Amino acid sequence: MKMFKEQKGFTLLEMLVVSAIFVLTLTSMVSIFVETNRAQKRLANSEKLQADTRYVVELIAREVRNNRVDYAFYTGGGDNLGAQPLNYLSLLNSDDQKIRFRFIDNKIQICRYVSVDINCINEVYYDVTPDDISVTSMKFFISPDTNPFVIYGATDNIQPMVTIAVTTQSKTPDLDTPKWIRYQTAISSRYYAR
Repeated sequence: MKMFKEQKGFTLLEMLVVSAIFVLTLTSMVSIFVETNRAQKRLANSEKLQADTRYVVELIAREVRNNRVDYAFYTGGGDNLGAQPLNYLSLLNSDDQKIRFRFIDNKIQICRYVSVDINCINEVYYDVTPDDISVTSMKFFISPDTNPFVIYGATDNIQPMVTIAVTTQSKTPDLDTPKWIRYQTAISSRYYAR
């Protein structure tokens, strides 16, 4: 009788077990990579949305600080001007030229004097917001509700203040759920006319 020598190598069962472990490990590593990549995209889109929203609000804030509120635009500034939300913000610069911001069609737009053909009288507005964000809500609140620089007898030392409340949404299609940002700030004008 012939004796078999010991054979070296792996059995078929051992190869199947090793292959199954390798496939499971590789699958879990790929899914971790994909989820990490998605999370990184969501974070980058969220940071971009925050930066774009901050930029728009700071642009408006700079104009409010350096100019004065156009109370005449708001029909003389009624009793509830400071309490009611406004879709328009009208300012006057030092040369009494109008600067207006408006919220229309999910965009914030600016109108300012550039030339005789491009100005607020001709209603020429330009988008301030980038194309990849949608402004879902934009409200301006002006306080006080009447012009503090017009003397009615007694004068108060009140500076006009504009509160801006804005809600933006990312229009990036690769996000699973839309990202929203709510931002609010109050700005006081640096215009002094006493």
